[in-house]
Amino acid sequence: MHKTKISRAVGALEARRYLTRTELENDHRLERLELTAADRKAYEDLSAHAREHDADLMALSRRRNRTFCGGVCDSLRGFEEKSTGKGACETRGPSLKTARSASSG
Repeated sequence: MHKTKISRAVGALEARRYLTRTELENDHRLERLELTAADRKAYEDLSAHAREHDADLMALSRRRNRTFCGGVCDSLRGFEEKSTGKGACETRGPSLKTARSASSG
């Protein structure tokens, strides 16, 4: 990002009193930027909501993946049963179909 864009963004945030600037004593070319106390609280609240939303999306993704994988296993099981008369998916621990059924209830 170009320094002009950053400078304009910082200026706009400072004008709205979202942050404070402090020039560093040992190098006047640098500034320390800090959120005000109220805006730090708003940021923390917003971050908490964002983390909750992210967790919800990840859980939904996992459920969809289980459903998809369960469908694939069901298809393979059907194919295998037709061709060999046995179902290997059923002999390797809990099936995805069971996990899918438990998660949808």
